Amino acid sequence: MNPVILNNRYELLSKMGIGGMAYVYKAKDKALNRIVAIKTLKDEYAQDKDFIKRFKDEALSVAKLSHESIVNVYDVGYDNNMNYIVMECVEGTTLSNYLESAGPLDIKEVVDISMQIFAALEHAHNNGIIHRDIKPQNILISKNGRIKVTDFGIAKAINAQTLTTDNKTFGSVHYISPEQAKGGFLSSSTDIYSTGIVMYEMATGHVPYDADTPISIVMKHLQDTPIPPIDYRRDMPEELNKIILKAIQKKPSDRYQTAADVMADLKKLNNNANSKGDITLDFINGEVLPSDETVTLPEVTEDDLFLEEDNAIVRGNTGKVIKIKEKTDKITGPRLINYDEEYNVPLIYARGRKKKEKKYFFTTLIALICVLSLSAFFIVFAIDEMAKVVVPEPKEYEVLNYVTYEYETIKKKLETDFNISVLMKEAYSDETPPGIIMDQDVEPGRIFKEGAKNTITFTVSVGSNYVEVPECVGKDYRIAENIIINAGLIPEKVEQYNQDIPAGEVYAVSPSETIKVKYGETVKIYVSLGSEFEKTTVPDLFGLTKEKAAGALLERNLIMNVMSEEEVPGKESLVSYQYPAADTEVYENSTIDIKLSVDYGDTVYEDITVKYTFDPTIAELAGMEMPITLRFKFEYSDQDEDFQTTAVISSIEKLPYQRDVRIPAKGETKMTVFIGSVIYKEPIIYKYFDHYKETPEP
Repeated sequence: MNPVILNNRYELLSKMGIGGMAYVYKAKDKALNRIVAIKTLKDEYAQDKDFIKRFKDEALSVAKLSHESIVNVYDVGYDNNMNYIVMECVEGTTLSNYLESAGPLDIKEVVDISMQIFAALEHAHNNGIIHRDIKPQNILISKNGRIKVTDFGIAKAINAQTLTTDNKTFGSVHYISPEQAKGGFLSSSTDIYSTGIVMYEMATGHVPYDADTPISIVMKHLQDTPIPPIDYRRDMPEELNKIILKAIQKKPSDRYQTAADVMADLKKLNNNANSKGDITLDFINGEVLPSDETVTLPEVTEDDLFLEEDNAIVRGNTGKVIKIKEKTDKITGPRLINYDEEYNVPLIYARGRKKKEKKYFFTTLIALICVLSLSAFFIVFAIDEMAKVVVPEPKEYEVLNYVTYEYETIKKKLETDFNISVLMKEAYSDETPPGIIMDQDVEPGRIFKEGAKNTITFTVSVGSNYVEVPECVGKDYRIAENIIINAGLIPEKVEQYNQDIPAGEVYAVSPSETIKVKYGETVKIYVSLGSEFEKTTVPDLFGLTKEKAAGALLERNLIMNVMSEEEVPGKESLVSYQYPAADTEVYENSTIDIKLSVDYGDTVYEDITVKYTFDPTIAELAGMEMPITLRFKFEYSDQDEDFQTTAVISSIEKLPYQRDVRIPAKGETKMTVFIGSVIYKEPIIYKYFDHYKETPEP
């Protein structure tokens, strides 16, 4: 099988890996004689304008970056129906594979790898680029241990004051930042969050948030509190634990503001490996607490937690108790903890609406005394008061914004957990994937009460309404018309004369077959009316001159096409070939092909040989490494097949290089020169009689 060579330069050698939307190949740059990596779009995305734009954006974004911890981009192009990017080839493995085989890494290794990732991000951020998809799969480890950040496929230049994802959430869910999951404002802080998750995984061997479905993982990013990594590793320095927790804070304002800030604290940690260090990172659950307080909170599903100062405990609405590890004398009054107001989550208990239970101890005591001593009137009154204590007020639920969430997940949660009736309306969407909520009929903030008839209707995407244009060419129009209608498209008949297609047969459709168009779009069906010309017969042209042959064809309304004409000084060319053959029935205005040759009589001509000199300039040799291979391709007029030969130039001292070129008698030779697989200049045409010299008479 012939090797695949892109733009006569890049020879694909082997497949290195497969990404979400592209293949990565190991390749050889023939011009520069070096190994590179080439990324090409998968077939299913090759016609998608959005993916092609993102693919080209990657090259344009990363091309202006130059850093030892970022995979370099050399070139971008299109050939052989493939969009491709040429990148630096990194021999090694991914951090994902390394973690899978090595498990939790040594603390010093965690710090070293993190420093290199943040160094790459600092360079990218300083050039106005955020990565938006930091994860172990996009971090390469070379054979010498150097870290390389790659796959800026969804990177975005910061060219405006506000940057959003336009309702399209990118990034892997295990490493996605809360603001990215919500389709909100994105800054360099989102890369810091994702890298913090990677640090957590390197230190502990697993990610902080995991679940059975992607939407459940996203919800944990939005509302759950991670278990401190130090709880999994007692040998972890407290300072590294704090660095990771600060990097993965839910509010961007609570995280590190730049990659350089993280590197500064990591450097302090390295310099003070055997001491506590001078790092002040007291961000817990999105709040800055006094440095002498450490609060450990388990996973909480209610939205409010209150601190009861007198008992030194944190109590949730469910009554679950969490003890404070250290003194709480600096915390006064009921204090809201573990609630991130910046990010709403689907259907939680309405904040501030759950009332504290009233204490009716004395009321109940008085009522019981009255039962023993007072009349029935007071007994009824006491029972009524007790009923107020026993029967709780109905729970209230707050409706949130569910747009962009998965319908089945939200439906199950609302119906199972909250007894809310969920209805669905289907709608086509070119932007929203199938099964995702696009709209809701109950506005966010509405309060549903337990026991009431609560209903919410979601508009859910069923995906794109595009269909493929079916195959119709070669069929009778009546059959093709039914096929188009059954595909949900509107046929439009266009009749034209076509002398090569029988009347009534479809010879083309527009848009073309297999192209995707919107449901209900009009498709033009081109139907042949047959030929508009009368039929005639082809005359016999053999032995005629070109002028006489043209006249004979013109008499029958036919057109002459000269395929080749042999020219010899002092000789006249005559028709030696024609197609179609004489007496063939054709339509008027048809084209007749002829070839003209010279009758040499008794004259005999022999092949001749000429010299070709390969003498390139210094500029043409720039960037080439010796030795170089010259490949000569010959095409002869007296042969049906090509002929190829090669020559190796071992050093520049071997130049200029000469070789013989054969020119066949009564013909010509076309020679193409290649340096490796790259064409050198334009092909050369050698014509026999341009070089022929008659032998002088004795």
